[in-house]
Amino acid sequence: MTRLKELDRTSVNAGLQENNEWRLSLLDFAVLGNLAFFHAHKLRAAVNLGFYYRTWDLNSLLQAAEEVREASGYWRRIISLTKGVYYHWMVTGPVDSGHWETKLPLLREDEERLRILIREAQTNGPFVLGFDFGAPRSTEDSFTPDSG
Repeated sequence: MTRLKELDRTSVNAGLQENNEWRLSLLDFAVLGNLAFFHAHKLRAAVNLGFYYRTWDLNSLLQAAEEVREASGYWRRIISLTKGVYYHWMVTGPVDSGHWETKLPLLREDEERLRILIREAQTNGPFVLGFDFGAPRSTEDSFTPDSG
């Protein structure tokens, strides 16, 4: 893992300007390594979240949030390595395209969902069943008997 962290854009480019194929191969390897760490942390987050739902142990939930933060760090490293180098609208799956940066909102959503879950667990404790009735209605939309 230490070697991967050393392999940033500067070291990839250093002294390899004359050999574009080798330089880009090193970049690809750095991206693949960071993707591996990203998925490892996401998997650990999922396991910890599963532990939380089975045991209601808040420490498992907190660990899941930490793992998601770690995963996001590797994803951001991929963005910094590839920005301006890789095509900005890559096809990355049958129905998926874009640069790694376009996926950041999905990572932020994961982090936010865990923050909400942690806050709920710390405030009200675990819940087994809940109802979501949607966002509160504004007073302008409220029906009153005399509004017709």
